Amino acid sequence: MTATGGYSLRGADLVLHLRVQPRAGREGCTGAHAGRLRFRVRAPPVDGAANARLIALLAEMLGLPRASFAIARGTASRDKDVIVAGAAAHAERLIATLTRQTL
Repeated sequence: MTATGGYSLRGADLVLHLRVQPRAGREGCTGAHAGRLRFRVRAPPVDGAANARLIALLAEMLGLPRASFAIARGTASRDKDVIVAGAAAHAERLIATLTRQTL
């Protein structure tokens, strides 16, 4: 975990530690708190809709294909660990991109 929190490295992969709020009015990153990046998505937490929208939102924000992302932990929880395959070398830049686009 870094000083700003929100991510760690696992081999060649970047692991994002997120706290997700479904059914939000606006979508995006709202900053970091308690070692997690906080995200809001409009989708409800029903049938994986919020998880799917989270992956789509991360892919849009970072300019990476959706296939690069996988939820490693927390599919049924607000606290999630999302793996970004092969992104460890670019971790600082990717985190800066996410936090620069805060609501």
